[in-house]
Amino acid sequence: MARSASVDPIDKFRFSVDFGGLSRAGFTSCSLPSESNGEIQYREGNYRDTHEKSPGLTSYSDISLSRGVTTDQDLYIWAEQIKTHNATVRPSGDAAFGAADKRPEGEASNDIRREITITLLDREGKGIKQWVLYNAHLSEFNPGDGLDANAEEKLINSITLRHEGYIETVL
Repeated sequence: MARSASVDPIDKFRFSVDFGGLSRAGFTSCSLPSESNGEIQYREGNYRDTHEKSPGLTSYSDISLSRGVTTDQDLYIWAEQIKTHNATVRPSGDAAFGAADKRPEGEASNDIRREITITLLDREGKGIKQWVLYNAHLSEFNPGDGLDANAEEKLINSITLRHEGYIETVL
C-alpha cells in the first residue's frame, strides 16, 4: 500500500519544559499555546447592510501542566513569590492605596515572570519543535489532587501559566 506522505507525523509523548531557573521541571502533561484574534465590527450609517470586520486584539490561552508531587519546592516558592509580589504594604492599615504605599523590596518582589520553553522531543531525545512563552507567571497552583487511602495512584500537582505571547520554531 502506498503512503500518503514521506514524513511521519510527530509523536507527542516526549517533551521537556524549561522554567529558566527552576531546578526540576519534569511534567506528565502540558497543553500547548494557542491564540485567538478579537473582532472589530464597523459600519457607517450610509454603508451597505453589513458590517466591516477587522482583526482585533490577540489573546493567548493559558498553559496547564501537571506532574507527580515530589519534595522539590521550586513551584511552591515561585507561587509564594507571586503572592508576596502582589501584596501591598499599607502602613495606614485598610485605608485607600496612596502614593506612599509600595510593594515589598528584595528577592520576593523581583523576577516573578519567566521565559518558559516547551520543547517537543523525538524518540532519541533530540528537539523537533519548540514554543517559547514570554512573560509567563503562575495564575494557579494546585499542590495536589486530593488524598485517597483506597487509591493506588500518584499524587499529582498542577499549575496554570499565563503569558503575553509565544514564538513557535522548528528545530
